[in-house]
Amino acid sequence: MKLKVAVGTDDNKKFTNEHFGDSKYFLIYNWDDDGIHLVEERKNIKFDEETHGDAKKASHISNQLKDVNVLMAKVFGPNIVRIRKNYVPVVSRIDIIEEALNLLNSRKEEILENIEKEGDKDIIYLEK
Repeated sequence: MKLKVAVGTDDNKKFTNEHFGDSKYFLIYNWDDDGIHLVEERKNIKFDEETHGDAKKASHISNQLKDVNVLMAKVFGPNIVRIRKNYVPVVSRIDIIEEALNLLNSRKEEILENIEKEGDKDIIYLEK
């Protein structure tokens, strides 16, 4: 099964220190039997929240990433509870994106099981 992973970043090397939805860019990766490969950089179209955790922002981010299965970040905001029925959220304790993606590849079976799960997906944690 071919998957798509979105990574929140400000500099294309490290995860943003902000919430996933506040990153400057989303790096989009294809993940298949040959590994994980960068296919696109998407500029995050910012959304001005009326309140922290605005449900409209969750919808806005989901529309930008509707072709993605997995979201990766250091930090997710409160909207992750609204969108995790559609995405597998991965929290990385590793700052460097490339290092985290290498570790993610070893968790593919767990990610695939999570995608098939009904309802909210489990949050996956990556640590060295």
